[in-house]
Formats: sequence, C-alpha cells, structure tokens
Amino acid sequence: MTVFSVLLLLTTLQSATAPSTQPSADALAHTVPALPTVGVVAFTAGEPHAAVDHVASVIRDLAKEIGTFRVIELTPKQNARDLRKLDAARLASLNGLVWLSTTGPDTTKLLTDEQRSALLSAVKSGMGFVAIHSTANSFRDWPAFAELLGARAEATPWTADGLPVTVRVEDQFHPACERLSLTASWFLLEEIYQFGSPYDRERLHLLMSLDPTATDFSVPGATRTDNDYAIAWSKLFGEGRVFYTTLGASAETWEDPIFHQHLLGGIRWSVGQVAGKPDPREQWEVLPSGVRIRDLVVGEGELPKRYDKLMVAYKCRRLDGTVISESEGGEPLEVTIGYKDVIDGLEYGVTTMKLGGKRKILIPAELAYGVKGAGDDIPPNTPLVFEVEVVEIKRHTTKP
Repeated sequence: MTVFSVLLLLTTLQSATAPSTQPSADALAHTVPALPTVGVVAFTAGEPHAAVDHVASVIRDLAKEIGTFRVIELTPKQNARDLRKLDAARLASLNGLVWLSTTGPDTTKLLTDEQRSALLSAVKSGMGFVAIHSTANSFRDWPAFAELLGARAEATPWTADGLPVTVRVEDQFHPACERLSLTASWFLLEEIYQFGSPYDRERLHLLMSLDPTATDFSVPGATRTDNDYAIAWSKLFGEGRVFYTTLGASAETWEDPIFHQHLLGGIRWSVGQVAGKPDPREQWEVLPSGVRIRDLVVGEGELPKRYDKLMVAYKCRRLDGTVISESEGGEPLEVTIGYKDVIDGLEYGVTTMKLGGKRKILIPAELAYGVKGAGDDIPPNTPLVFEVEVVEIKRHTTKP
C-alpha cells in the first residue's frame, strides 16, 4: 500500500446542523445496556494496512478515557473466522459497530448471505455504524453495502508525490469536526479516495471535503469533473446513524490526537450520545452571521432595538454536552444590543428575540472565543451551544 504525505489545512465552510435524538425504543431491535457497547472489526482480507494493528487498542483506550461507551473486539486475531460469530444475535447486543479495512478480493467470502442481511437489518433498526478508510473498498459484490455507506471507493488520486491538499470543514458543529475549525493545520501520512456510485453529496451530510479552490486536481486518477472529493460524512440508514471517514490508513494517523477526537465524535454520534446532523426531525435557521437558531417559544411584544438591554437566563454548553456556565439560581445575563458586551455569536442569536422567548443558539467558534479559547473549559476553536430565555427587556432611547 502506498502511503503519502498530506497537508490538511482546515478551513470552515459553514453549514446548518441540528441536534438529533436517538431512535425510538420501538425502532431498536437490540438490547441497550446502561453503557453503550461498540463492537470493532479490524483486519485486512487483501492488501495489508499498517493501521489495523492499532485500531482496536486505540478505540478501547479512548473509550476508557472518556468512559461513555465500552468496546468489544470482534476480530482479536485479525482472522476472518472470527466473523462467523457475527450473527443477528451478536449484532442485537451492540449499540454500534466500527468497521475498518476489510478490503481485498476475499471480502466476498467474509459474511454469509444471512450475516449480510442481519447487518443491514441491525443498522436499519438503530445500530450505529462507523466505517473507516478502505471499508469503502470492501464487499464490491454487495451493492447494498455501498448504499449503507453512501459511496464506494474507486481510485486513490493523491499518492506518494506528497502534494498538499486543502481540506474544508463543512459542518463545524458536528462532533466529528468540533476540533477541526478555522485555520488549524493537520499534518498526516494518509490516503485520499475518489468515490464513485452511489456517492452523491445531496444524499449525504458532508463533514469534510477537499477545497476545490486550493487543491491540485491535475494528479493522475482525479477524474471528477465537479472536483467534489469527500473526506468524511454522516448519513441515516433507516433508524441507524452511519459515519464514514476516509482517514485512518496509516499507523501515524492513529497516534494523532486530532484524529482521535474526529473518530470519537463520529462513534459517539453514531450511538446517539451526542447531537449532530443529519436528523430531519429538527429544523434550524441559519442567520447571515453563520449562527444557527431554533425557537422553542417565540415570545411576545416588539423586537429589541439598538441599545435595549435584554436580561437573559441562559445555559452554555460545549457540543459534547458539558455545561460551562449558567444563570440558574443567579442573576440573568445582561446583553445590550449593539454594545458588544458579550461574544458576537450570542448577541447575534438574541437580537431577534421577544420578551418571554426561548431559543437554542449554535455559535461557531470564530463567533465565540476563536483560536484563543477561554481557559480549560473552552479550548481553542470550540463551538458553543446556548439555551436562552429573555426574562426582561429594558428599553433605551439613547446610547448607554
């Protein structure tokens, strides 16, 4: 396998996102324990991948570190015989399944017809599915698997010539991209695929892709006329959440803490622990500033004017749900419209609220605390979620 150097210069392409909820209990066909259980399948059926030796141990260590899910290694000896036990009953015991690099011509024999049907049914019934790197090149005789993933790898245009590519983050609010915003740079030894049918960005929720304005598409194998090269995405398959990332080919990637956060966000989203698109059940409005809002209660009366003071009860969280600060039991926060006395994103989010209104506000990192962050609770490049209620409006006719 050819591994090459890719310079990932991360730029943010703002796109709407919405929190999502877990599938209903009636939709789940498997038993859900108190701590979600994630199975890991990692081995190669053909061309070797150096990363395979690291996958299960890295995911297991990360799970122990954050303590929000537990890991079961389903292929501990990297042997296809281990998959004989992956039947409907075993799948029913899992909340999520991570699948890596079972690529090669022998993948046609990895799962029986009964196992294939059981896997599709489990995901449709609510089991999360996380696919990494050359999983998109597996089961080439199984069209339904490509539909499950949303694409099939057809070429690897960026090879050992080491040409830099620029990757844009298309959804900064998704937990798989939370630490990959603004102008951060990410140096990796990695591979980038070109995807073929059934790939269609309109049917997927793109999380990262190559920036068409800053990438050399003249390399051999890059044949898409639209220059649309996806890096990671999320999608729904029935009631199941599917997350795919093309990253993870090299052992070095699996030692990168930024990749760890990328993968953890995808896994936790897939089992319904954290919010993120897609979820058609909730709609958000995108303001011109890039702030996202969703009204819970519209409120009454006139909209605030410039220099009016809004007294706001609030709760501020990170995307992972960690509460940073709140006004419960204390004084509400004072926001003076046009006076810049709070972070920009919060002011943009409350400017159109009426008295008694309640709203959720998603604030991009650059409209919060940006690259500097704010202490240990708000690291650099951290988007924020505010839940706010306007409890009083103090009208002013002159500048404060």
